[in-house]
Amino acid sequence: MADEKEKIVLNKSAENIYLGAKSTMSGEMLEAYFDTPSENLEGVLRGPDIAAIEDARNMLTVKLDVIFGKKGLWGFGALPGDKSVEWLALKGKTIGELLADKSGNESIFKIRNLVGGLSGSSGQIPRRSELVEKFIKRTLIEIARSGKEKTIQEN
Repeated sequence: MADEKEKIVLNKSAENIYLGAKSTMSGEMLEAYFDTPSENLEGVLRGPDIAAIEDARNMLTVKLDVIFGKKGLWGFGALPGDKSVEWLALKGKTIGELLADKSGNESIFKIRNLVGGLSGSSGQIPRRSELVEKFIKRTLIEIARSGKEKTIQEN
């Protein structure tokens, strides 16, 4: 999957729900709800915030599949990017550790490129003490809320 072009498609259920809508929470506050099932967010967060989290989850899945996913042979041995050894090893590192790593590891370069690209797209600045996973989730929520990128789960 890493050699395929990344696909970004519009979420029909969330189309324009949050564009122009005002959120009462920052992306950093919403990141705390990133892994909470959508049905548990009803009544806790506003509709625009729920839609932004859902789009950010979809973007994360697509990006990690493109970077680290494995196709396998006829579907056997396929591995989604979020289950890859590379992602699991890197998501718990801090941004400072990521920047200080001089190993030349290809996975490090891929995550650095992702972090840099997301920072540029969103205007969010990574903090050296922030976990890579937390920064990526926070930034994807901001990108989703801005309407710059959206994804759907393909039917």
